[in-house]
Amino acid sequence: MRANDLIKVAEKEIGYVEGKNNDTKYGKAYGLNNAYWCMQFVWWCFNQIDKSYFYDGKKCASCSKLMNWAKSKGQWVTKDYQPGDILIYDFPNTSVKTDHTGICTSANQSYVYSIEGNTSSGSAGSQSNGDGVYRRVRPISCVLGAYRPKYEESYKSILQRRAGLEKATMDYLEKYKYGEDLVRKLAMMK
Repeated sequence: MRANDLIKVAEKEIGYVEGKNNDTKYGKAYGLNNAYWCMQFVWWCFNQIDKSYFYDGKKCASCSKLMNWAKSKGQWVTKDYQPGDILIYDFPNTSVKTDHTGICTSANQSYVYSIEGNTSSGSAGSQSNGDGVYRRVRPISCVLGAYRPKYEESYKSILQRRAGLEKATMDYLEKYKYGEDLVRKLAMMK
């Protein structure tokens, strides 16, 4: 499984809105409906592809539990976030240290870009108990750290390493109409 596989699953869920009292398909699948469901969303996304990449294939619906587990496995990172990292947020002025989670789609020095479940679509409303699945942009200062699964190397990285292409060239190839297939095919050529 590659990080992009997880992101594709999450992208298909963007716009999903919960029912009354946190009623979600993620909670139903997990076996704990009508509860905070940000981590259940992440668990569900992994389960659509390969659950072994998340919490040793077991269930986890707690940000702090995932964080402690990732630390024990040496897979906890606190900088240089990458696509596919499972971000754990610590929002200001809350009583908890591990408020919320999301799947990183990209990051820079100032912001993380993510897909998150159980959040609000904008700055109004609850950020850690919202109503749906949305793309979010958050200040890097809100990120406590992230669980980094041991994904297979991306096709983009393989091609870049083999061909010695610059990042700008890789970005250009990916924007091409069939860029993702092209990058995959070129990366797998012998």
